[in-house]
Amino acid sequence: MMPIEEYTGKDGTPLIYLSDAEFNKEVEMYLEQVPQSEWPRYLQKDAQYMYRLTGIGYYPNGMATAEGTIYLRWRARGDADLLAHEYGHILGHDHVEGPTTMNAVSQMRLGDPLNLKEKAKQNFPEVWRNHIVPHEAYRNTLVGGLGLMAAWAWLG
Repeated sequence: MMPIEEYTGKDGTPLIYLSDAEFNKEVEMYLEQVPQSEWPRYLQKDAQYMYRLTGIGYYPNGMATAEGTIYLRWRARGDADLLAHEYGHILGHDHVEGPTTMNAVSQMRLGDPLNLKEKAKQNFPEVWRNHIVPHEAYRNTLVGGLGLMAAWAWLG
């Protein structure tokens, strides 16, 4: 395995950013160790076949191992919800069906009743500073710029 970046949380949790190919290898190695009947619904063969065929569905961008390591795809490095979700697994939380940070599907992570974003931010301050904050700044700049353009167009 060749990590792109590695961090250690204040609590000792390793966080490893991997390329897509390296991350996919980690997922495949994990799945080899777990009986298929225990795989999450979104990783079952039919669901993955539909995902590959249509692009509709889900494939993970992060993984927390039973040994206590978090693996994240490099391209997902600015996703605060993903980091909080995987750190939630390290803290002992399982997936839930509701629209919270611990939902397996990223589009369903609408609320954070366990305050996992703040916990991840406190545990991984360097990651937050290097990857999360810049993405939030870019998003805010884009939204602000679009708002200004709309105002100018309306006034003009």
